Amino acid sequence: MSGRGAPPRGPRGKAPEPVAPRYGVVACLGVTNVGKSTLINRLIGQKLAIVSPKPQTTSRRLRGIVNAPGGQFVIVDTPGLHSSDKAINRGLLAEARRGIAGADAILAVIDPSGGAKPEEQDVLRDLLREARLPAVLAVNKLDLLSAVALDAILRRERSAGTWDGVVGVSARTGGNLDALVASVLAVLPVGAPRHSEEILSDQPEREFFAEMIREQIFNALHQELPYSVAVVIDEVAETMDPHRYRIRATLYVERDSQKGILIGAGGSGLRRIGERARMAIEELTGAPVHLGLWVKVRRNWTRDERSLREFGFHREG
Repeated sequence: MSGRGAPPRGPRGKAPEPVAPRYGVVACLGVTNVGKSTLINRLIGQKLAIVSPKPQTTSRRLRGIVNAPGGQFVIVDTPGLHSSDKAINRGLLAEARRGIAGADAILAVIDPSGGAKPEEQDVLRDLLREARLPAVLAVNKLDLLSAVALDAILRRERSAGTWDGVVGVSARTGGNLDALVASVLAVLPVGAPRHSEEILSDQPEREFFAEMIREQIFNALHQELPYSVAVVIDEVAETMDPHRYRIRATLYVERDSQKGILIGAGGSGLRRIGERARMAIEELTGAPVHLGLWVKVRRNWTRDERSLREFGFHREG
């Protein structure tokens, strides 16, 4: 029997074999400010990774779950790649390397209009060589490129022999993301989904809470000060009172003068950061939140290996 609702038929009238679902872990890499976090938020369908025009805002390996008709994958957001030899930057690069460990594939993101430094591109190429994993390239910001320019970039990258797939996308508009997801799934192992579609991430909520607070610090402060602030979640408690979550966090700075700037006149700066972070966390969790912030000084923590480990920049796993 045939009709509009009948399944398509293959050779000799047989129905096509069902496509096996794919599952895996994908490490997302890119130099600073290529739109990596924006792209990940688009893929997940929910804001998890923080977004800022300032470079190096991602400090932790945040993990989100991407669901698609052909399968599911966990995407790992890693700190932007760079060539600086400062202790904190070495820690961020180590985080990116650990993000690759245990991955089944790499999703690299480039911004052709971003003017990345050659030495930063070298770091990306070195990591790809070290990883020896299937790799897909997302050429971001196609909405800002002419068709001729985009075509030239895609042909150049496809002919380079580096990538298992090359796709032009727009993280800002969501353009061509279906093609990117299909390209990523194609290089992953066959496997059934391991997570419910309602779950956004397979890591503790407190890591996202810390990132929501960091985002508001970057939005509120200027120049180098945000990079000197570490956010440590001291407590997350689920309660039966009107605030489902009660969260306590400490913001560590390097000098007393930074503490004063962060707190602001009469505590106004810290209140503004806390209020905006609370709203972001409530949007993420869909529940009322009570957020308490405290500021402490840890002298020169960005140059101290022990503090960097304590604050989560040198994590195992």
